Amino acid sequence: MPPKPPPSDRETRSSVRSKQEAIQDPDDSLELTSGSESETPPPVASDNMAGKDDGSSKSELSQILAGINTLNAKFDDLKDVIYNPIEGLKPRLEGVTTEVEDHEKRIEQLEAENSSLRKDVDILKGLAQKQQLELDRMRTKQADQTAHSMKQNVIIHGIVIEKEGAGTINYKEVAKKFLTDTLGLESVEMKDIYVAHEHGNDIVIKVDWNLREKIFAKVYAGALKDKKNSKNFKYFVSEQLPESLQEAKRQVRRESQALKEKYDEQFKDNQANKPKVTIKKNKLYVNNDVQKPLVVPPEPEELFPTEEEQKKIDKVRMVESREQGEKGSTFWATAVKVSNAPEVKRAYVTMRQDNPSASHIMLAYKYKDNNGTVFYGYQDDREWGGSYRIAQAIDKSEKIGVAVFVMRQYGGEHIGKSRFEHITFCANEALGLL
Repeated sequence: MPPKPPPSDRETRSSVRSKQEAIQDPDDSLELTSGSESETPPPVASDNMAGKDDGSSKSELSQILAGINTLNAKFDDLKDVIYNPIEGLKPRLEGVTTEVEDHEKRIEQLEAENSSLRKDVDILKGLAQKQQLELDRMRTKQADQTAHSMKQNVIIHGIVIEKEGAGTINYKEVAKKFLTDTLGLESVEMKDIYVAHEHGNDIVIKVDWNLREKIFAKVYAGALKDKKNSKNFKYFVSEQLPESLQEAKRQVRRESQALKEKYDEQFKDNQANKPKVTIKKNKLYVNNDVQKPLVVPPEPEELFPTEEEQKKIDKVRMVESREQGEKGSTFWATAVKVSNAPEVKRAYVTMRQDNPSASHIMLAYKYKDNNGTVFYGYQDDREWGGSYRIAQAIDKSEKIGVAVFVMRQYGGEHIGKSRFEHITFCANEALGLL
């Protein structure tokens, strides 16, 4: 049989109360079990015996009553021990409930603020895209205007001009003599040469368009070739272009040469299937397909990566060189371990985020895929010729799986070719630390 449940608080107090009443008036608690007259009456004790038993019973009952009172007191104490902590928990629970409600309200506020911030970021992205498009348009327009102003310009390389005393040099006469005596043009008049001035170690002339065509016709016909050695040119004539276009042409030529060498090695036993590399209008083509660089400078909206993309960016390991400075310009470099184009792009985004003061962020990279194919490239970021020096530093270091960024903070004054020395130094130092 299952055990009986313990008595309740009410049952316990009722039992105790009945026992106390019975003890206080014992005569009233005595009842006859039957009303039959034939029943034998209880024996009557003597006076001595009755007095002795009565005293003993009262003493025993007093002890029982005292014990019951003690149990009652202990029961009250136990009840206080049980109920008081529970009563004390109520205000604490109320406080926790209020705090939870406050947190929920704060979370709702933060979610609303976060949603508002995301909208602001989207607006900023749109503005940044528009600004970038406008900036690119202005740069293109400026380059076109500069190129248009130079379309009749010709650079004559290799003329040695000796200055006598403090006298000035008439560059028009020098240019006219070169065109008639060296190039073999006839009937060249001084009026046909609009402007002539020194350009470094060369001479730049602005001429009539018809005369310009005659000059390059003579050059293409071999008028400047050395008769004894056809590969040796004492003089050279070229068209003048904006520096940005000149560097773009040089970069395309370097990429073209690199691809040709790569395909020569890759298809040395299968020349019939070797891809054809050509240059058309300053664009590189392989089998008539235009080649786009694997990595380009990040767009403004890419500077706000997703949380998952940011985790990948944070894992990029990088080392930095010391700073180099000249005339207010500051150069520094960062080298990164990479194994594919997305990693290079993530590193590029990191550079943009970490170096907001940089006027230019130049890049060169080189890595090998799982098939053993080597990929490399570079970006000038409008510091024409800078990334090529970084690529040379990577080649000399014989390292692969690296990307090197060189930052320049422009100081407001041109420093000429010495900038390449700072770029090379920073790139070499960063590579040495990687």
